Amino acid sequence: MFADKSVNSIFPTSVFAFQLGDVDDFNAYLEGVVDAVRRDEGWDEKTLAGRKESLEHLQSNDLLHQRPDWARFCEVALAASRDVMKFLRYRYEDIGITSLWFNVSRPGYSHKNHVHPNNILSGVYYLRGDAEAGDIVFDDPRPQANVIMPDVAEATEFNTHAFSVTPKPGQLVMFPSWLAHRVAINRGNRERISISYNVMLRGNFGFPKAYA
Repeated sequence: MFADKSVNSIFPTSVFAFQLGDVDDFNAYLEGVVDAVRRDEGWDEKTLAGRKESLEHLQSNDLLHQRPDWARFCEVALAASRDVMKFLRYRYEDIGITSLWFNVSRPGYSHKNHVHPNNILSGVYYLRGDAEAGDIVFDDPRPQANVIMPDVAEATEFNTHAFSVTPKPGQLVMFPSWLAHRVAINRGNRERISISYNVMLRGNFGFPKAYA
């Protein structure tokens, strides 16, 4: 009946996942610098108990990339960022971290849907997490896509309306900063700790100007 057929994936939204080697050594380093920030910021149980109760995750300050003890993590974050930019075939002069922080999701905690404005890429690294600790969930960003949702015989990249990544220690996930995402409830019995960061292009980038 048909002489030929083609399928074109237009405007794809990519989520990138990296798995670090030598995870034990790297995560031992991260446990140390995370604990240092928790001490500096007064993350003791007495102080936390005095906060207004919320089931949203706890978050450090977002300037950790300015601390010398976080330089080792910054190197990994920037290496992943450059790898993504290479895959996307973008021209740019340089890329830099604009913000860096860690999140602590206690049992029963979650995080609402949000984006990271004024950045090009965002990343999250899992220091602690497992299948019950709460997936990061990316919902279909196309506003018209949910007008009709047929039942599916098998979920594929062409018919799904959400994509989830299960936390795994040593895994780093990167995505466009405009892509809305949320974190499911931590149904485990221990803290889920992730480290998040944003990056932005530096120097000249974008299309040439038609006029000055």
